[in-house]
Parts: sequence; structure tokens; C-alpha cells
Amino acid sequence: MGLIIPIGTASWYTMTVYKERLYDEFQNYCFETTKNIATIMSDPIYYYSPNNGSMALEVTKADTRVVKVEVYDTLNDMEFIEFYIPQRELGALFEYKERVFTKDNEEIGWVKIVFNDFKLSQDIEDKEAIFQTVFGLTFLVMMLIMSPLLYLKLILPLQKLLRQSKDFRKNRLENKFQWDGKDELNILGQSLELARVSIVELIGTLEEKNEELETLHITDSLTGLYNRHKLDWELLSEINRADRFEYSFGVILLDIDYFKSVNDTYGHLVGDDVLIDLAKILKENTRQTDIVGRWGGEEFLIIVPKADEEGIKKLAETLRAAIENHIFNLVKTKTASFGVTLFIDNDCIDTMIARADKALYVAKEQGRNQVVYN
Repeated sequence: MGLIIPIGTASWYTMTVYKERLYDEFQNYCFETTKNIATIMSDPIYYYSPNNGSMALEVTKADTRVVKVEVYDTLNDMEFIEFYIPQRELGALFEYKERVFTKDNEEIGWVKIVFNDFKLSQDIEDKEAIFQTVFGLTFLVMMLIMSPLLYLKLILPLQKLLRQSKDFRKNRLENKFQWDGKDELNILGQSLELARVSIVELIGTLEEKNEELETLHITDSLTGLYNRHKLDWELLSEINRADRFEYSFGVILLDIDYFKSVNDTYGHLVGDDVLIDLAKILKENTRQTDIVGRWGGEEFLIIVPKADEEGIKKLAETLRAAIENHIFNLVKTKTASFGVTLFIDNDCIDTMIARADKALYVAKEQGRNQVVYN
């Protein structure tokens, strides 16, 4: 009888820790998901692109825990995107709200997401039923078996369960526990091990979803290159690195010549194909350390670490020739103009881009399809 209280206490404590951990993970998921969606919605709201915003919400919409998503545009004082699935209003509902800011920290809207805990509560109820059953069966076993068997069948497994629950409490989820028997305590240990595996898988899934959201946030959806937001961040990092370690890097700004005529003559789908092909050319003819992205429209930007004047001009000329020699679908041949510059002391993003843009302007004024260094 003296062992009943420790067993009951251990079972209650283990279930309490398990429930708290699952709800902590769930609440963290809700918070991080809302925060990530708010970050992703910055560009679609700022440029008023509901289609891009809806595409970014596809992964979230597939999650059965998400009941409703509201995205509000405070710039235009209007609802931007909303979807609501009433069939998911099961269990307790949790509402999370995050404000949407631009990269300049200007508030331009907010995101509100309603989550349900139906699946989580069902899992917890199942585990509680297992715990109650195991405790009752354990009590009956203790009344029937002899003391030596109690030690082998109860005390040692209980100590193992306590170690297992302690690992849960201290977040040591990498520790595995092997339970091969079919008695109650082994079933309990197997349940805890299944719970550990489920939590590890849930964490892995959340990390994968966050990575997918981060990829959507920094990638141009058409070309697969980095977008303007990511390029700004990389430029700032390179400038800080150059200031600190006194090494040079450069940027190449290029613009497709007469691109508007492609859209006007062949349509935007063909124009998109030209942009996609050009993105492939840039990736295939640059180093792995070079950072290639779409600056906007038909403009592309390449950040070239550890570059000197001769090297960056040579790279730009290689890219120019590769574009000129490429056969595009329907359009056949296209050219591009290049503006090139290197980092100088006290540079910032605006000054570097301004020099590259000025060089690009000169290249176009001088006849296009050429590289100008500033």
C-alpha cells in the first residue's frame, strides 16, 4: 500500500508536465506563426498585392488548427485578406494578433489568427485515460504478486518512469527509453516514449514550416532569386563587414534593355519567361559566394564579396555576353545594361545603389548592352 501514493503521484506529475509542455509548444507555435505571417504580409500590404499575400497563406490555410485568419490594411483602412473555416471551430479557441511593419518600422496593418486546440485536447484526453487505466491495473497487480516481484515489476520500472518524466521536465527530449514488456508500467513508459517522439516530430514540423515561411519571405516568387528585402539585408551585412574588416566588395546593377517591348509585343507570360531565363543565366555565371537577387521589375542586383575593380568589371562583362548570346523563347535575343561600383569608406546602401544606378543610366545613354563602372 505504501507504493500506491508514490505511483499515483508520479503518474499525476508526469501527465501534468506532459500537458504543460504540449500547451507551451502549442502557444509558442501560435505566437510564432502569427508573428511570421505578420512579417510576410509586410510587402504584400505595402505594395497592395493580395494575390501574393494569399499565396503566402497557403501553408497556414492547410493547418487544421487554424480556424480564421484576418489581415487588415491600415494604409487603406480596409480588410486585405480573410479566410474562415467554421468547421474547425472545435475545442478551445485562441486568438493571436500581431501588427505589420515595413522595414522602416512603419505600421501598415495587422494580422489576427484564431487557432483551435481540438487535436491537442483529444490527445491529452487519450493519454489521461491511459494513465488512469495503468494506475488502476498497477494497484491490482500489487495486491496479487509477491514482494520480490513487486521490486522487479514495479519499483525498477517506476524508477525508470521517474527518470523519463524528469527528462520531460528538463526538456531532454533526445534521451530514448526502451520499453519491451506488455505490463501496465511498460505501457505507460511506451506512452511517454510515444509522446516524446510526437513532440520531437511536432518541433521538427514547426521548424520546417518556419523555414518555408522564411523562404517565402526572402524569395522572389517568379525567379526564385532573393527579393529586395533580402538584398537590403545582405547589403547592410556586407557594408558592416567591410567597415569592420576593411575589405572591398561591389555591386552590379543590371536592367534588361527594352524589356517593355517584350511585354507589349509578346505578352507578360513571355516577359516572365525572359526574367526566369535571365535569372538562371546570372546564377550559372556567378560564384557561390555571390548574392544574386531581383531588385525590382526587370532590374537585378548582384552583391560580389571580396571584389576589386578589374574582377567585378570582368564578371559584369561575362554576364553581359552570356545574356547577349542566349536564345530566349520567341524573343530570341535580348541584351542588358550594367552599372558597376565598389564599396568606399562611409558608404551606405543608398550611396552604393545610387552610384551603380548612375553608371547604369550612363550605359543606357551610351547605347545599352554595355558595362559602365562608377
